[in-house]
Amino acid sequence: EEEQVLTNADRQPYVIRSQLYSFREKIYRQMMDHLFVGAGVSFSIRRKIEGIIEGESTPYGIYSERYGFDPNHYASNGLLFSAQYTTRDNQNRAYNGVYADAGIRINQSWMGSTKNAVQLTTDFRKYWSLSKRNPEHVLAFWNFGSYLISGSLPYMELPGTGKDPSARSGRGYTIAYFKGLKYFTSEIEYRFPITKNKFLSGVSFFNIQTTDDV
Repeated sequence: EEEQVLTNADRQPYVIRSQLYSFREKIYRQMMDHLFVGAGVSFSIRRKIEGIIEGESTPYGIYSERYGFDPNHYASNGLLFSAQYTTRDNQNRAYNGVYADAGIRINQSWMGSTKNAVQLTTDFRKYWSLSKRNPEHVLAFWNFGSYLISGSLPYMELPGTGKDPSARSGRGYTIAYFKGLKYFTSEIEYRFPITKNKFLSGVSFFNIQTTDDV
């Protein structure tokens, strides 16, 4: 029965309230053309968590007890390291090029983290301009993955929908609709101008996402 509640195949909504204090910063240094390496820190502290319903089993309560987390508060603090390669013609609105980033997050108890953990993330994007005359017609592909390698993460820090740095993976679903120890998503979209002066633009997209059970 606990496994069924934790998996929550019926997607029953559960409300979790808390106070969140979060800080994340990473600095990159260029090593050669198109190649950068980065390092930083990430702090995520939640207090006064209200996710336990007396007399009722919830995914949050079962997970917290199983992995040894205090259901009232936690800290997920660690070091960030990454390598990035980019050939995009514009970093904010690319028409052509490639972007790839591989990062590792190492949560450490000496930094105040409740538990140690190692998490790997991968981010790959490719852009094709479909018209020389109107380069705003762009086909874009995006893949994002997040994988717990070792240790334990708090329930609300698990990889899942919308848990990428820009909170946009799995568009069309609420954040954390799908979550697990490992998460993988791919998306392809077509961007196009709507008005002649290109003040308004549109996008159509298709995405898939998958995760394992916690």
